[in-house]
Amino acid sequence: MGIPTIVQLKIPAQPSGERFNYTGKHRYVLTLPVAGNRPVFAAPAATGPILDLLREACWAYHFDVYAYCFLPARLVLIVRGREDLSQLKDFLRSFRQRSNDRMNKELGRPLWSKKYLERVLRKTELSVDAARQVFTLPVTEGLVSSSADYPLQGSFVEEFRRFVAPPARDRFRPGQRHGPVKPRRHRERKTRP
Repeated sequence: MGIPTIVQLKIPAQPSGERFNYTGKHRYVLTLPVAGNRPVFAAPAATGPILDLLREACWAYHFDVYAYCFLPARLVLIVRGREDLSQLKDFLRSFRQRSNDRMNKELGRPLWSKKYLERVLRKTELSVDAARQVFTLPVTEGLVSSSADYPLQGSFVEEFRRFVAPPARDRFRPGQRHGPVKPRRHRERKTRP
């Protein structure tokens, strides 16, 4: 009979200096769900005060909003820190608290859910491509047939039409021919007398 052996692997402690601290000129995709999944933003009147508070928070915490899209039960944003000291957590805390306080009077309860989703965009990811994905959300959710028809989205930085317009270059697709397109020769048909 063998003696059982317990092996414990030592997990090296990660130095705190190497952890991502959400400070600096990073770009983020944020999804802020409404508490209780209520369709608060179905009417354009509810988005006006929230946009004003978002502008104020951007100004105070040095962030740019590349894209925003109010869906009935959530707000999707692409933001970027303008300075090396721009702190995402402080920016979000201020914006969410002030908008909760503002809408609490009208709704009788907090606006935002306690949890939200955030994703840091990689350096190789283009802001324009990420914004196009955000602006197509109303189409994929069946709210409108064209993203240009949806009024509750925009940008504080760039002109909205730049993001909605189709890409200038064709992307690689499997099975697609690459290189210059060769013109086809059409045979002339002989007409019968």
